[in-house]
Amino acid sequence: FSAAIGNFDSEIVDSFENRDGSRVAATFTITGTNNGAFGTKPDGSPIEMTGIVISAVRDDGMLLSNQVERNAFEAYTRLTAR
Repeated sequence: FSAAIGNFDSEIVDSFENRDGSRVAATFTITGTNNGAFGTKPDGSPIEMTGIVISAVRDDGMLLSNQVERNAFEAYTRLTAR
């Protein structure tokens, strides 16, 4: 995925966890340039996606499960509208 986005950068915008630390959520932004993301023609145009990740964490701090949602369809639509 990141190979198709040149100058790949990700930033955590906000994060929080529940009281006992067993669930963590974060919103993020991904930016970069189009190197063929989503099967599009690599044209160097800017890409920006936002998303959220929700993780379950074991008592020892290791990741138990992870769910990631991002606005990839919106990013794809912007890339193909040019």
